[in-house]
Amino acid sequence: SKLSMTEAELAKLRAEIDGIFNTYKNSGLTLENRSGRLYVMTAPMNFGNGSSSLSRVQRKALDDLAMTLKNNPGVKILVEGYTDNKQYPAGSGLDNWQLSVNRSMSVVRYLIRKGVTPAQVAAVGRGENLPEGDNTTKEGRAKNRRSAVAPDVELGGLKKN
Repeated sequence: SKLSMTEAELAKLRAEIDGIFNTYKNSGLTLENRSGRLYVMTAPMNFGNGSSSLSRVQRKALDDLAMTLKNNPGVKILVEGYTDNKQYPAGSGLDNWQLSVNRSMSVVRYLIRKGVTPAQVAAVGRGENLPEGDNTTKEGRAKNRRSAVAPDVELGGLKKN
């Protein structure tokens, strides 16, 4: 299906999302423009080691994101999950790829429970492969336990992924 948003409509959506996350600065969610992509970032400490649970405050902020998405059914988002580089014990059945998928799925499932159409969301697990922090420090590893939400379009040219 063809995405039919104009640049003005996308700018309006960004302003609306910006407003949501400015309201919830303490929620652990922030909005970042990275290389022409709009990302909704969870705070570095959002996920505990080995966890994919969202906090109550972050779920509240996602409630507002869900409302924005429901009001803009043409918008499709990609939710990315990340991990630090800590490995699980052999035979545990857990690994960083799965954990990163679980983190992105926590966000996706929550948005769907709040009424977002499943066709609007997709989940991706990036594992430990795109760190933002130094994995040799506790603080750096905490920075890497995160998720990000990006529109499924380029902001500059409205190119569909």
